[in-house]
Amino acid sequence: MNKLDTNNDAQASTKLARSLGWTLVIKLLISLHVGVGDFLLPLYVQALGGSPQVIGNLVGLGAAFGVFARLSLSWLADRGIIGILLRLSLAALASGFAIWSFADSSVWLMPGQALLAIGRAGSTICLSLLIAQLTSQGQRGSGYGRLTMASSLATIVGAIIAGIGFIGWDAETRQQLQQFTWLQTSLNYLPNPIPRVELFHGIYIVFSSSVVVAGIFSLRSWPHAIPAKRGTIQAIWRSVLRQPTIRSLLLVQSCISAGYSASIPMTVPLLTDRFGASVAAVAVAYIVPGIIYALFPARLGRVADRIGYRRAAKLGLGVSMLVYLAIPISPQLAITAAFWAFEALAWSFYVPALEALLAESVIPQQRGTALAIYGASGALTATVAAPLGARLYSHWIAAPFLFSALCLGMAAMFAARTPPTNADYATIKSHN
Repeated sequence: MNKLDTNNDAQASTKLARSLGWTLVIKLLISLHVGVGDFLLPLYVQALGGSPQVIGNLVGLGAAFGVFARLSLSWLADRGIIGILLRLSLAALASGFAIWSFADSSVWLMPGQALLAIGRAGSTICLSLLIAQLTSQGQRGSGYGRLTMASSLATIVGAIIAGIGFIGWDAETRQQLQQFTWLQTSLNYLPNPIPRVELFHGIYIVFSSSVVVAGIFSLRSWPHAIPAKRGTIQAIWRSVLRQPTIRSLLLVQSCISAGYSASIPMTVPLLTDRFGASVAAVAVAYIVPGIIYALFPARLGRVADRIGYRRAAKLGLGVSMLVYLAIPISPQLAITAAFWAFEALAWSFYVPALEALLAESVIPQQRGTALAIYGASGALTATVAAPLGARLYSHWIAAPFLFSALCLGMAAMFAARTPPTNADYATIKSHN
């Protein structure tokens, strides 16, 4: 009997590991646009004749639709139809990229952005719930770190795809590379340049195709299903919002979202306006941070498991605040790249910690709702912060980054004041 139980436990562990692996593969395939998309969007808008205000409006539109999607889809996720919900979310994501791959004006980016926001919100909820179910208490920092790591690895792959596209077919990038005499022979073998709009069309076709492949994988082998809720909890939204830890985390997420939404879309314009940096130069400067995003979240998530999620979040957010204070006064692109590396380490530290703290602050039947409220709080602030960042940039190019530093500092303060949970104490105790 003991041998049979041991075999059953081994089979269950193998099944959980396989399920977690499928979850991470899907996350990787749908995240090629993460990171590089923040740099491509401003360039795509400029290629289509749009202004910086259009960039801010697109980010704000995506945030608004993200709020709607999170609040609507979380109700379904908590009722056990996560497989259908994930597939529908992937369909929306693929459709959004498909629209972008045929856009001939910035107007067409609007419906595509709406679909992308819905797809991102739904897939984020589904995959986050799966990680919470497939990992145990005290190990969720590592689990969410692996999910973040899969997304970051996809960021590197997406950046390589975009880099190949710009080096191979973009005329402006080709001219800048011709300044290096040792590249002259190699450049002669490259294909003829094409209009930049057509280049973007090709890149977004690749992103759409990758999401389609992820959808096929989700059809072939869905790893785990959330048990349907039977109405045991009444007024679930009120129950979640009543918890002090959740309220503090909502403030943290709102501040983080406001800070990043105001500054990230303006990063490429800052580098081009201040340093005259090309797309290729920006891509090179992003290599080291990209490697950190891809390799460190799981490791730093395990550190957060040991020292406690609140402490990890506070330290990471504090470092991010200092980085954004320094970016506007950076004298050259190389130093800015070093600042990005420190910010990547900080981000890889606090993101898994906050996600694990959120998952352990509610019972399993409330996690979908908690994730929706958490994401919606950030999306609501992004709706305002993204256009605000564009307006601030038009008056003073350093303003969005100083605003981000202020927001991240406030987030660190709220994280430090977040009430501890029983799970937080158990996490620290189990590693000491």
